[in-house]
Amino acid sequence: MASVIDLEATRGDTWDWEFTVLQRDRVTPQDITGAQFRFTGKYDAADADVDAPIVGSTSGGQCQVTDASGGIVRVRITPAQTGGVSAPTNLRYDLQATDGAGNVWTVARGRIRVEADISLTQP
Repeated sequence: MASVIDLEATRGDTWDWEFTVLQRDRVTPQDITGAQFRFTGKYDAADADVDAPIVGSTSGGQCQVTDASGGIVRVRITPAQTGGVSAPTNLRYDLQATDGAGNVWTVARGRIRVEADISLTQP
């Protein structure tokens, strides 16, 4: 069962979150050695993946396992990706994992409350 975690972010900023993948007991970290991850943020859950304004993956470099035995994966979405998100808004997201055997599971899901950025020029 996926953890439900609501997040907050500002459009045009770097979004940087760490997630801990847990075993079924929801306490013990899952060893995620060799797992691949995909993070998807959509305006509506029914939207096609190709229409998602926010997509990150292990292969794309946005999802990085930082502690495999501790089950920790970091998701970092760049300002170039977040700058086009309508704000204020709520995105629906999930973080999915695929292990070496091809098993797929949802690690986390929830909403991202996206606020408008005030400064449009980066320092």
